[in-house]
Amino acid sequence: MSNDYLKLLASRPKVTQLGQQTNLLESDLVTAIESAIDNTPAPTETPTVRAAILFGGAHEQLWEFASDARASDAFNQSDSERVLTTIRDQYANGLGTVLFFTDTAVTKQLRHKHPHQSDWFKTATIIENGMAQMNVWTLLTSLGLGASLQHFNPEINDQVLETFNLETSWLLQAQMPFGSVEGETNLDHPDDATKQFKVLG
Repeated sequence: MSNDYLKLLASRPKVTQLGQQTNLLESDLVTAIESAIDNTPAPTETPTVRAAILFGGAHEQLWEFASDARASDAFNQSDSERVLTTIRDQYANGLGTVLFFTDTAVTKQLRHKHPHQSDWFKTATIIENGMAQMNVWTLLTSLGLGASLQHFNPEINDQVLETFNLETSWLLQAQMPFGSVEGETNLDHPDDATKQFKVLG
């Protein structure tokens, strides 16, 4: 069976180097990314996903924070050079970064409003955030751009909120650097699908 969406998912590259070569306008990218997030399902139709889209100096500053956090990590000094090279080539050299957050104030309201589902909302908001991330990643692939999903949190959380003047209720979940694909390798796929899936009935 041929399916354009499945082809798009399969074409998502594992990026080894990002660049800034594109004819797309920043304003068009912002509109598309916002639409991808807006159309993500949310628990009780109450979105908890928040996002900040960084370009230019803000994008560069974010990855300076990440570099500083990793360079000061005493437990990884022997690996710091490789990590810093990766941050530069695969993240900082790109066009921009999408920061994904959960608005904990909204999550708290949902848990208070639905006490019988309080624990479930903690999980539901994480799932919602993951769906938003996948929507944006697939969108970027459809536009001919590469991306990856990073987690330099909680080390950079406070710096991000303060520097970019974001709400203190926003909890940083992930960073998605994106740009033109200047280097890539194939994604790894499991050899035995039976270990992942069961078909019943």
